[in-house]
Amino acid sequence: MLGITEKSIIEGRLKARPKPLELGAVLFGILLSIGFVYLRFTQGFHPTDGIDFGIFLNTVGGNYQDFYYPNWSIVLFIPLTWIPPALAYILWNIVNILGLWFASRVFGGKAAIALLSYQMLFSLWFGQIVGIIVAGMAFYWWMLQRERPLLAGWGAVLALIKPQIGIPMLLAMGMLGTKQWRDRFVSAIVPFTILGLSLLIWQGWIQELLTRIDSNPPQTAGSIALWQWLGPSVLLLWLPVIFLPMPPMRRLIAVSATMAIATPYFIHNGILALFMLPVGIIGLLGNVGYLMVSFGWIAVKWAAIAPIVAYIWVIGQAGYTIFTSPKTISNVESGQ
Repeated sequence: MLGITEKSIIEGRLKARPKPLELGAVLFGILLSIGFVYLRFTQGFHPTDGIDFGIFLNTVGGNYQDFYYPNWSIVLFIPLTWIPPALAYILWNIVNILGLWFASRVFGGKAAIALLSYQMLFSLWFGQIVGIIVAGMAFYWWMLQRERPLLAGWGAVLALIKPQIGIPMLLAMGMLGTKQWRDRFVSAIVPFTILGLSLLIWQGWIQELLTRIDSNPPQTAGSIALWQWLGPSVLLLWLPVIFLPMPPMRRLIAVSATMAIATPYFIHNGILALFMLPVGIIGLLGNVGYLMVSFGWIAVKWAAIAPIVAYIWVIGQAGYTIFTSPKTISNVESGQ
């Protein structure tokens, strides 16, 4: 059974001692966060000025300007207002660093490559939340393997903080991570309950969010979605992902890569949801973003090369199976 095999693999990876490069990447991210605080102070800025982390803290006081996330995520920010902002920023980044490390361990990705990527360092500078989101995905997947779907739902709550990333990944994980429809439905209880409670606590927050997006949409400079150049035709890229035979983890890679390039808007650091998966050195391609110092935001958009290469890789291999024996094609869905 997929769950038993995958469960043992995951728990073996989680118990394994961190490799020196992996541990070094974690420490580098922490030290870099401390350095960012020092840099802001020396430049005369408050540690939370003009960055996502400051926007998150503002929501606790009722200021939702530039906030494009579900209101239930505000619960995460409340404890951070009880401590000095500089310390809160560092702790927040540490949680996100460990979240990406955990996700890489669960899925078998190259943690050091993901943690040292331009996308992660960009996230740390702005105090973003992507590390927590991918950790939620990993927890959801792990709990499905352990046949604890109700606990998996808590991972879904975190993953859905960014619905454009969380929804396609959770749908894929729900279909691939268990064969029991009961487990799929049970795993949805917690996120739907949290959604309902949020609508009682913050009445009308969904409409307010849509209004903010319409009146002051998120910046598209960092979007790597091919939609901005090719339009809705990129939706055709989903067809091979859905219909070609491929092993579960390859299909998960295909979904992650496709959502990055075949949706209307996808901010570049969202491809950490790809780098947490076993894509090997493809994760290095995201570092083209470092060329931003010479070429500006267009270099950040070049990071689309990473999901494009991942897409070609998994879809190409899936297409090849069509020309193999019928036995291979019929069995490929249950392999790795």
